[in-house]
Amino acid sequence: DIIVKGVSKPIGPQSKMLWGNKPTDGGFLLFEPDERKAVISSNPQADKFIKKFLGSKEMIQGTHRYCLWIEDSEREEAEKIPEIAKRIQSVADFRSASKAAETRPAAKFPHRFRQIQDVAAKYTIAVPAVSSENRAYFTIGFTPADTIHSNRNFTMYDVPLWNFAVASSQMHLTWLATVCARFELRYSYSNTIGWNAFPLPDLTEKNRTDLTKCAENILI
Repeated sequence: DIIVKGVSKPIGPQSKMLWGNKPTDGGFLLFEPDERKAVISSNPQADKFIKKFLGSKEMIQGTHRYCLWIEDSEREEAEKIPEIAKRIQSVADFRSASKAAETRPAAKFPHRFRQIQDVAAKYTIAVPAVSSENRAYFTIGFTPADTIHSNRNFTMYDVPLWNFAVASSQMHLTWLATVCARFELRYSYSNTIGWNAFPLPDLTEKNRTDLTKCAENILI
């Protein structure tokens, strides 16, 4: 028997893959499309604080949700908007009352997600944590910098584009279908096993160029 163990860093040339960002907010930092529309309709200045928010479901099914994304330096400005101020206070109350010891300290910064792994400067390559086993391909997301990914996705920020081609390849799908866990029959992805332990061989400059062109063709 061969047992594949997860590792903390990629064993090959592939770029680092992180968890997405975890709100732990009681739902108060998140907006359905109609909620976002209502807030911006009455407070147009709120638009700068609301970004697209994607988890596995939204990315695969093409649905939309949004989230508050407020930098520390913007909190005072954001709280001048009544609906945002109300939501921020609700997050503080939710976290303060949490039974989880690691959540309660986050009540001090209720305008932010509890765990922020990173954000993109240009683009994000995203891998869903759970996806269907019935597709002939593995769904990979590619989003602009103004999209925030939840902890239901794994993410690579501003990495070379050839990583997209590798992640969406049949070779990678065969690997993850073999070594990753299953949720019912669906793929339950793991960055430590599915990506970091993926035995991708060293790539020549020509390999990287060809893979980059492949990714660009997919993304056109």
